[in-house]
Amino acid sequence: GGFFFFFRFFFKLLKRFLWVFFILLIVLIVGGLIMMRKPISKNKIIILGIDAMDPNITEQLIREGKLPNFSYLKTTGSYSHLATTIPSESVVAWTSFSTGLNPGNHGIFDFIMRDPKNYLPYLSLNGISTEKGKVKIQIRRRGDTLWSILSRNKIPCFIYFCPNTFPPEKILGRMLSGMGVPDISGTMGRFCFYTTKELTDENKDSRGKIIHVESKNNIIETEIYGPKLMADSSITESTIPLRIILNRNEKNISLKFQGESLTLKENSWSDWQRISFKISLFRKVYGIARFYLKAINPEFELYLSPINFDPQRPPFSISYPYNYSKKLAKKIGLYATQGMPHDTWALTEDRLDEKVFLEQVDAILNERRKILKEELKEFKAGL
Repeated sequence: GGFFFFFRFFFKLLKRFLWVFFILLIVLIVGGLIMMRKPISKNKIIILGIDAMDPNITEQLIREGKLPNFSYLKTTGSYSHLATTIPSESVVAWTSFSTGLNPGNHGIFDFIMRDPKNYLPYLSLNGISTEKGKVKIQIRRRGDTLWSILSRNKIPCFIYFCPNTFPPEKILGRMLSGMGVPDISGTMGRFCFYTTKELTDENKDSRGKIIHVESKNNIIETEIYGPKLMADSSITESTIPLRIILNRNEKNISLKFQGESLTLKENSWSDWQRISFKISLFRKVYGIARFYLKAINPEFELYLSPINFDPQRPPFSISYPYNYSKKLAKKIGLYATQGMPHDTWALTEDRLDEKVFLEQVDAILNERRKILKEELKEFKAGL
């Protein structure tokens, strides 16, 4: 009887204090993980990468006194010219930068490459496949990246907008993907351009979508185009209605879509606008875009930027951790997420002139300046 009494007393005691043991176990596990992830160094390194920066032009501007900060870095640190990759394509050079490998080893030779099995072209930045009904995106490059090596050695990394980083990698730190992130329709930047001008054959070769519209009593009924849909073995584009009211005397327009109303003056940009598309019975895709009213008289011309992923609800992860892009948008507001955000296509096709294009460039620069300033406040150690 005493033997069973002992066990009954023991289990009652164990039951009573089981939660204490459980909490102690959690504390030990979490403490161990924190110690494992603790940086081994408090040193800081900041790398600024500027695409297509010509050293001869840079040195000329330094001599003219137009780049005082670069001049300071050159005179107080070390300075030398570096060779680029062969070929000197951005995607090739940046992949060599991140891996330390030449193109023969990391496998990226150009933006567009071909499959030697069937000679079909493909985009070198990433590949898309479907597994069990789910879309999977993978980076095509080979080799370890600088940030993956540092992460393994418990040195934190914070990587922002670096090319060929989509989808983002799991690292000790944070990553916001750069070149490689498509627009919502899956291209590298398809814009839309609405006009009352008659379309010509040359419009068919546009890398944007040129849409002829007609004004009836100063009202235009048209659509905003989104991701492609598969229906009855055919591919269609998802759309949402767009109503445009022309206020010719005031030289502005009113835009109405998805319950939103926006007034836009001639020769001006809108802020980022949220747009969503229903792509299945239970799924929507969320994006952001900006309008620019180029002209209202005598012909109407309206530019719509490529629709970027909404950083607060991206259809695919554009950051690590996944919710980092969302937290960042809450801090600084909406920002361009497309990997190549400057609309050079619209510029070369004369849908935007150089002045308007540079306004777009400055807006993106200011967004990224905000992001980097915000992140530098919390930068304690690492890269």
